[in-house]
Amino acid sequence: MAHIVSGDTNFEIDKIMKRIELAVTAAVFLLFSAITSSATITLDFSSSPGATLAFGGMSLGAGNFGFTASSTPPAQFHIVSSSSDGSAEVGDTGYITPTFTIGTITGSGSQTAPVTGTGTLTINDGTPNLFTATISWFIIQSQSTQVKLNPGLAVNLSNIQYSGSQPDLRSLATIGTATDYLTATFVPAVNLSTLDGGATYSTTSWSGTITAVPEQSTSLAAAFLGLLLASSAIWNFRKNQLA
Repeated sequence: MAHIVSGDTNFEIDKIMKRIELAVTAAVFLLFSAITSSATITLDFSSSPGATLAFGGMSLGAGNFGFTASSTPPAQFHIVSSSSDGSAEVGDTGYITPTFTIGTITGSGSQTAPVTGTGTLTINDGTPNLFTATISWFIIQSQSTQVKLNPGLAVNLSNIQYSGSQPDLRSLATIGTATDYLTATFVPAVNLSTLDGGATYSTTSWSGTITAVPEQSTSLAAAFLGLLLASSAIWNFRKNQLA
């Protein structure tokens, strides 16, 4: 014999199901937001005293640029802030080798060009456990007094290796890839055509950020969305069974 429920009961079941769906949706949204924001790995860095970003000249050649340091071991930049609790990485020094080449320049006011060549980014955590990654800048852009490397925020750090204990560096090594972008200041202003001309130009004023988001953030969010869909399906099934 079929089990028949009244219209009022169906109405109550429908209300309960909708309330649960709304509650789960809100929970998923909040959890997704919390997971995504807390999971982002961020390392801000700035040029170290005496370190330069140099273009052209006899040592580099026309159309090439690279980083130099006045200290041994080399310290071209240092970490100024870290997303990890305790900011263990703050004060770490690093360097980028070797040199990179400016490609065909486009534009007049703001100029853009591709960058060829790959190098190695190294971060020294104060122990023998160096952090290393392959780096490619992809694009260089000049606008007024600023020269930007990787302004499109492409993923340009790969093959990340680190066996030390600092949490953000360990997380980056686990992820395996990251984004590194850099902004340098030239006063007076210079454009890419000038920097590409062969004469020596350099600045000691540059800074940037290394960022990455672990893949598990997306996976966990997907899992919660799956829970939402599953709960909806279950309640729809129960409603149909009772109808």
